[in-house]
Amino acid sequence: MSCLPWFKFRSTAPEEYEVHALCGVLGSEADAYLYRLWAYCARERADGRFPGDGAEAAVERAVRWRGKRGRLVKSLLSIGLLVREDDGLVVQRWEDEQGAHVAKVERDRAKPDSKARTSPEAPSVLPPSSPEPPARESRGESGEKRAERREERNAEASSPRVREDAAQG
Repeated sequence: MSCLPWFKFRSTAPEEYEVHALCGVLGSEADAYLYRLWAYCARERADGRFPGDGAEAAVERAVRWRGKRGRLVKSLLSIGLLVREDDGLVVQRWEDEQGAHVAKVERDRAKPDSKARTSPEAPSVLPPSSPEPPARESRGESGEKRAERREERNAEASSPRVREDAAQG
């Protein structure tokens, strides 16, 4: 399973009971650990599972926990943000929140035309080049306007009528 390009995170999540409880146990900034956990899962564990004996250490490393070893996982488990299953730990609600998104990303990547988007060897698809030069050349648009105004002033100054007006003035 590969990483997700983005993940859902409810805008109300920081105000939910579980997050307030986590902040009450670990400190006012503990809601960042939940966000980091979800971001890590989106990048590395799209199924939301941390299998094996090193699951607790992996969760703490994923969120950059600096506290006492085991305290974060114990808190996440007791509050219900993390669940212990047969072979490791599972992020609670991950499947509910991200399941459809994970399935769509996997389906899209399985399509034959998706190779161009995911393979580094595949050539980039570039848009056709325009026959027109870009609007901004070396001098830029403002430089072009200054040059036009200068030409207009020079043309006015060299016209015979302007010279006559100046001589009469």
